[in-house]
Amino acid sequence: MIKIIKSGFSGTTPARRRLQAWTGALVLALITIMLSACQPAAEPEPGVLRVSAIPDQSPERVHQQHGPLVDLVCAAAAVRCEWTPGRSYEDVVARLGSGEIDLAYLGGATFAQAYQQHGAVPVAMRDIDLLFTSVVVVREDSAIHRLEQLRGRSFAFGNRSSTSGHVMPRELLRREGIEPDRDFASIVFSGSHDATLRMVARGEIEAAVVNSAVGYRAIAAGNAEFKGLKVIWQSPPFSNYVWAVRKGLPRGLRQRLLDAFLDLDKSTPERKAALEHAHAGGFLPAYAADFNSLIELMKREDRR
Repeated sequence: MIKIIKSGFSGTTPARRRLQAWTGALVLALITIMLSACQPAAEPEPGVLRVSAIPDQSPERVHQQHGPLVDLVCAAAAVRCEWTPGRSYEDVVARLGSGEIDLAYLGGATFAQAYQQHGAVPVAMRDIDLLFTSVVVVREDSAIHRLEQLRGRSFAFGNRSSTSGHVMPRELLRREGIEPDRDFASIVFSGSHDATLRMVARGEIEAAVVNSAVGYRAIAAGNAEFKGLKVIWQSPPFSNYVWAVRKGLPRGLRQRLLDAFLDLDKSTPERKAALEHAHAGGFLPAYAADFNSLIELMKREDRR
């Protein structure tokens, strides 16, 4: 009869269990080391946060709108900031993608471009930006009182990449039965809301569409530059402006920026003034999903 001699490591002896535990721990440690080696090193926080905004108005008005707010947000987020004027809508998107700009105020359309092309990350929106609107303006002495009377007239949009000055109103006019390329006698692109209002006020164009906040504010102010304008139509609401950061900005800094935006209120004269310059009552967290409809619209336009 053959006698089978068992090893001391057979079955579930204490020695075998210790060897199995040691081997498992070693394998886990090796896997952790390998995965860590594959991960890119976390990007350090920038010494200076470069901040910009799309030039939807004159450079002076853009900085006046955002400067006080940026100062408060950067101080609260414990980061030094540097204002970098945007040369064009396309310039701001491109420099956010290349890393030359860290934080930018974008329209919905420019955010969609920055998100799809460069992985930009939305941070915060004003309380008015989820229900934004555009308005069609004409001169007070114009015979145009309704949208259908725009047919056969000259018309101005703002910048081609402007959400409220072109992308959304073009689509929303279509839904009202106005096909811009077919129904307007001519179309021009002014480049900014200010320029659009000036063209109408001077009689260079018969009608135009602008950001409703800019349009109503200009008319109410009674500024000689925009004198004699009236609104004949206000669009349905849509999502628009957003503060966004470049891809790769450290998560901790991104969270501090969001917290700084959300903490803004009118509890001090300085904060109240900054919010009033920004035309906001406060801020909300922003998500890419807020712009899904606009992203799909822009994709359809690209296929036309």
